[in-house]
Amino acid sequence: MAKVPVKAEKTIQAAPPPMTSAGERLSYWSYFVGQSMSYTMLGGFLTTYMMMIGIDLTKIATAMVIVKLWDAVNDTIFGVIFDRVKFKSGNKSLPWLRMTLVLIPLTTIFIYKIPGALSQTAKIVWFVVGYILWDTAYTLSDIPIYNLVTMMTTNLIERNSILSIARVFALGGASVTSMLATVLVSERVGFSFAQTALIISLIVVLTMIPVAIKGKERIKTKPSEEKYSFGKMLHYLRSNKYLLLFYSGYIISGVLMTQAAIDLFVSYYLFGSALFSTLMLVLSALPMLIISPLINRILKHVDKFRLFYWANAAFVVTGLVVFLVGV
Repeated sequence: MAKVPVKAEKTIQAAPPPMTSAGERLSYWSYFVGQSMSYTMLGGFLTTYMMMIGIDLTKIATAMVIVKLWDAVNDTIFGVIFDRVKFKSGNKSLPWLRMTLVLIPLTTIFIYKIPGALSQTAKIVWFVVGYILWDTAYTLSDIPIYNLVTMMTTNLIERNSILSIARVFALGGASVTSMLATVLVSERVGFSFAQTALIISLIVVLTMIPVAIKGKERIKTKPSEEKYSFGKMLHYLRSNKYLLLFYSGYIISGVLMTQAAIDLFVSYYLFGSALFSTLMLVLSALPMLIISPLINRILKHVDKFRLFYWANAAFVVTGLVVFLVGV
């Protein structure tokens, strides 16, 4: 009598338990809120502020080019510093994050406190110095906060989940700043940009503090014996055409990203109120709020590079429609 073959049962491996606590993860996400709020305060309102204190548009554009040149190279410089600096505590990311929770708010306030009695040249110098200081402080926070998650857990699923949700919190910070700052400087409330920057900066401090207290670097890695210099990084960038294309596209998109700079002007002069920009912000935030929590599931069915290419193509097409329709 023939034996009936027995099908081997598939064993489903349970996901490894999380290594981080809920409070630790929340403190990590909270930092992204503050970081994003400071970034949005400068990215969304700085050009308008400089025009309102009497700086010529041409001079503003020249000053922006100067500070963006620094912005283009400081990530690489700090990457080398971050790799080489060792703290007595043995922690690699948390010491930098504790520094920047003070430096970022202070430099944000400094930029928006340009004395009105100064000449145009002196105002531009104040802005350039202030922006370079702010951008340096921001870079000092950006590399460590992304590195911290690799020190929090070795669980790749947990890491991806933490980073995905961090994006949602960052979007929340940007949304809050755009709406709150727009309302405060609008004709209906009438706060100065300096007062608004102070309020935003206080919130930034409060949201950045938790990770300095609850954050943990439980994964200790041995320092690499290989030293990475600025020259080595440039050589690697030149030899990796895909990475070079990625960063080239990133730079081009940043240069052409004028929405933040003209948002308030369009809202006020075309639609009669600066508050109109808050409606557009809510509408533009909805897709990210919906998609971000689902990105891990989406990537199980769609190649991430293909998704990245098509998403950027759609971004270019819709951007052209926004700028050209109605002209």
